[in-house]
Amino acid sequence: MRVLHHAPDAWTLFEQDRALFLKVQVTGGKFAYSVLIRLDGAESHEYRLDGRDFIAAYARVIDASMAAGRDSPFHPRDVAALYATRAADALEDFLARPSVPVEPEHRPTETMHAIEVPAPAEPTGPTEPDATPPA
Repeated sequence: MRVLHHAPDAWTLFEQDRALFLKVQVTGGKFAYSVLIRLDGAESHEYRLDGRDFIAAYARVIDASMAAGRDSPFHPRDVAALYATRAADALEDFLARPSVPVEPEHRPTETMHAIEVPAPAEPTGPTEPDATPPA
C-alpha cells in the first residue's frame, strides 16, 4: 500500500494493487475518528478524471454523511479493520520523506513531499556566447 495524496487532518488517498482507498477524518460528533473506504469502479474513474479535486470533494461528502452514524451509506464500506495497519505504515513512510513547500494553488493544509526528479541533462551542442555587452 502506498500514499497517493495526503491532506493532513482531512483525508489520505492510498493505492494497493490498483485499488484505491480513501481515509477520511470524520469531524462531526463527539469523537474524532476516521473511516477507510475502498473506492468502487465509478469512484476510481472519477478520481482518474478529476484527480485530487474529486477526492477532496468526496472526502467532504463522506465526512458529512458519517453524522448519520450507522445509517451512513459509507458505514458498511469502512474497511479499516482489514487495512488499518497497512495504511498506517504507508502513511508513516510517506510522512518520513522530506517535505517541500506547498505550491500557492494548493490548499494551505495540504503537504507535498519531495520525489526524486532526474537532474537536467548537460547541453551537448554548441552554446551561444554571453550576450552581456562590455562595460
